[in-house]
Amino acid sequence: MFWIGLLLERAGDGDGAKAAYQRAADAAPAGRRGTALWHLAGMLHKRGDTAAAKAVWQQIIDTETDEGSPEMALSSLARQLGSEGDLDSLRAAYQAGIASGNPSAPDALVEIGNVLRDRGDLDGWREAWQQAIGAGYRFGDQLLEELSPPAEDDDEPADVPAGFDPRNMARTDIAVLEHGLPPLPEVLTRHMAVPMAY
Repeated sequence: MFWIGLLLERAGDGDGAKAAYQRAADAAPAGRRGTALWHLAGMLHKRGDTAAAKAVWQQIIDTETDEGSPEMALSSLARQLGSEGDLDSLRAAYQAGIASGNPSAPDALVEIGNVLRDRGDLDGWREAWQQAIGAGYRFGDQLLEELSPPAEDDDEPADVPAGFDPRNMARTDIAVLEHGLPPLPEVLTRHMAVPMAY
């Protein structure tokens, strides 16, 4: 029945969609209303009624067991709380998610990190994201990459002898053909094209 709500919402009938989602939720057996309620919360959020959306997401987290809906609700709630900068509620959501075994609990840690970073607390941001990675956040690789970005390549090779500098390759090739490979430096770097090739 929540499909009717989807159709009404797409047609621009927000009030009709809200009523259809609520009817679908009321008609579903206990613990199986999450999908209809999640769509209801999403529509409320789009309409700017964030307080009502948060209440519905919390209801789903607390009472529903249908597959995926408590996880989606916690993730949505965490994003909203993060956008509001509500660290206390985010911490409470994380603790409740851990206690209930909700796989989206680390989402709250990511949002905590985002809020802390926006406030200039870089140590707190890193700690929260590290904790999210350790807790099994599904996009942990992306967090790790942002926490430890790869070293940027230098446009200019540092301390590369002229004979090994890739920018002088044609001249170096001729010199190697005529006189052999010059003595190799004690330390080779990735910028030294000629010795690396040999």
